[in-house]
Amino acid sequence: MEMILQDTSVFTTYNASAHSVKSDWSPFKTLLLKDLANHQIDDNFTFEWKADNGEKSTWNQTMIFFTVKHWKFAKAASAFENFGLDQDNPNDLVQVGIMTRWVIGRIEEIKRRFRDPSKVEQRTRSKKRRDLWKYRKATLQQHLPQFLDLLPDADCCSDTEDDPHRPIQKSICPAWRSVKYGNWLHEVDRLSYQDQSTIKLRIHPARRLDTRRQEGHTVNPFGTVCANLPENCYESAFLKHYDPLEKLALGISPSSAKLDDALTAIATLLPN
Repeated sequence: MEMILQDTSVFTTYNASAHSVKSDWSPFKTLLLKDLANHQIDDNFTFEWKADNGEKSTWNQTMIFFTVKHWKFAKAASAFENFGLDQDNPNDLVQVGIMTRWVIGRIEEIKRRFRDPSKVEQRTRSKKRRDLWKYRKATLQQHLPQFLDLLPDADCCSDTEDDPHRPIQKSICPAWRSVKYGNWLHEVDRLSYQDQSTIKLRIHPARRLDTRRQEGHTVNPFGTVCANLPENCYESAFLKHYDPLEKLALGISPSSAKLDDALTAIATLLPN
């Protein structure tokens, strides 16, 4: 690692006279990226916050040494005044120690945030949405692939109440979703369960989240809005708050008969 500090060849390309605006740090970023390339490092300059051995990982140690090396050069070139390591002690090992302690602190902070109950709940809900989306997508791919564009990503799926002690959990309806679009998604669930029941033991589909949910009455007004759907997939009262430019940004297309066609097509595959 000390070789990283000793190799200062990259700094010979810095032209102080051509760098008149000292608040512009881009020349120092260019030097850093060039130095990384010179050492055959193609990845971005960042730390591996979730490394198993934390600040001791080879990658994090490498980034610490590069940080100290380039901070000291940029500081000497008057790049900044108020951002620093220990300016009273220029010893490289002291500076590396300070930088290492900062990395340790950041790793601990990220771990605390990861364990925060609200973050855990958020990840759990996101996983449930992804699981529902995967079931539904697999069903459409097998039976109705022409309607896959009505299922663009997991944001089209509703959240589920987080109560692991109840055998039946209730869905939380997103405020943006129209009743007709929600009904179609529920029919996809029925078809998915029917399909799984015919090819596997009934115990397998019974374990799935979509078969252990009931439609709830709670509405989530802050749920992520699914983009790239026809306008009739969205609740009309919800769309009143969106101007044409915002609709365009969400990729909302004009209402079409595709949702009605999807409902008709899936009805032919389900028992009355």
